[in-house]
Amino acid sequence: MEKNLNLPEPKVSFNTTVFNNMPWVGPSLISLIDICKILKDSHNVNCEIIIVDNFSDDGTFEEIRRIRHLTKDIPIKLSQYKCKRGLGRHLALALSRGSHLVYVDMDVVYNTELVAGLISSYLENSLFSAHALYIAFVPRALALNVGAFQDLNRTEDVEFCARLAKENMVLPLMDPTTFRYYANVSELEKEHGKKHEYANPSSKMFVETYASERRYAISFSGYLKRELNNKIDMIRGLGLNPTKIVRELWFLKKMRGSSFLISAYFHLSFWLITKLTSKEIFEHSKIFSNNVLCDYVMFNNYSGLLSQATRLGLIERDCANNLVNGVFAQERIRNVVKYVRAFGR
Repeated sequence: MEKNLNLPEPKVSFNTTVFNNMPWVGPSLISLIDICKILKDSHNVNCEIIIVDNFSDDGTFEEIRRIRHLTKDIPIKLSQYKCKRGLGRHLALALSRGSHLVYVDMDVVYNTELVAGLISSYLENSLFSAHALYIAFVPRALALNVGAFQDLNRTEDVEFCARLAKENMVLPLMDPTTFRYYANVSELEKEHGKKHEYANPSSKMFVETYASERRYAISFSGYLKRELNNKIDMIRGLGLNPTKIVRELWFLKKMRGSSFLISAYFHLSFWLITKLTSKEIFEHSKIFSNNVLCDYVMFNNYSGLLSQATRLGLIERDCANNLVNGVFAQERIRNVVKYVRAFGR
């Protein structure tokens, strides 16, 4: 890896892994570079991009090197290592230097203005910047505190988030408009009034295009093998056991009849395969899956942060209530909260 000693220390490190992503890797990397340039030029935030390539053999690695060669003002560190996504994410952390980590995917083209606006708003607000926003934006100290990503190819992000959740230092993703509630309430009310609702807490709101994972299927047998390994990793990363599987399908997802039986059989089969192959299942709650744990803790933390902001006079109580109600209006969050309160100890 080449190092330019004239470049300043980065505040933000975009960490990612990649494997056989042609032709999406070029547009994806260019969108990340554009985000870095906006942050540098408009917000004086220096960035770097860290990429761990899983020995791509379709020209992905060469395309990244070509774009890196043409981009001298943004540090792009590129390395190769045989690994799944989880270990690749952790290796990227080890190679990075930023005080805040942004985890991205290279089969995605990002909305540059929106992502840059979110990052700058996040960094400028001390109430938020000490917390992780899911695993999209994570203070380096927090990432080091909870430990490495597990070597999973699926749900490695949920498993990592569950460890952040146990430390009560994780919040859901939000949009830049939400941040502005804390910067200038009167300005925001002119724009949105009292009706502004919390944005969907998903990285998809920052995405322009997304490439399906079916591109990895070289042959039908290869596809089946990859899907089997992915399903096993899903069981491990979500921390599932038979009780959680059955109870969450019935009480949380409200499945009934043949749909319930088919889905339960499907998940229980992969749980059994996982146990028979002696793979470790990463349970961070004896009662709930890691996914449910993350959603519930993030909602509680967000509600608590809004209460703190209200006490400090940063936002009006009505605005805080609108934001909380906007989250609770989402069916998934509403069901998770009811489910946890019903079965929690």
